[in-house]
Amino acid sequence: MVHIHRRDLTVFYVCRNGIATFMITLVSFLFTIADYYHQDIIYAFQRIFMNNLYSFLFFGLVWLLNYLLFELYKTGLELLEFFIKNKIIISCITLFDIIALMIPCFVILSFVLVGHDSVLELNGVFLGLFMFARALRQVVKAYKKEQS
Repeated sequence: MVHIHRRDLTVFYVCRNGIATFMITLVSFLFTIADYYHQDIIYAFQRIFMNNLYSFLFFGLVWLLNYLLFELYKTGLELLEFFIKNKIIISCITLFDIIALMIPCFVILSFVLVGHDSVLELNGVFLGLFMFARALRQVVKAYKKEQS
């Protein structure tokens, strides 16, 4: 039986995160464009990918921003967890849990309160919820690991 290490699945994790951030960007763009032009979702899809080069480029840049923000968030949490685990930072796991769950809230608030375009507000909310779901999954995984 072949044992698969976590580092062997790096491409899978990168693709999974890329697809998730693509879907976040797509949903926020579809809803915003459909609402702005008072059209259906199919028109918004055509507007992003077929009719307008600027919309497509803006979509790509926002998708790249989402992906980079999520990867920075994930890497920062893994680094913080490493420091706590190796006693470089003296702390308890509850501090890590609080930090992990609060960062997505700051992402949502920063996008909503700064007053960007509505597509970025909706995008920030979805991205923050995605980060929150990932942090919640990590907290549940750590809690189950402590129980066993």
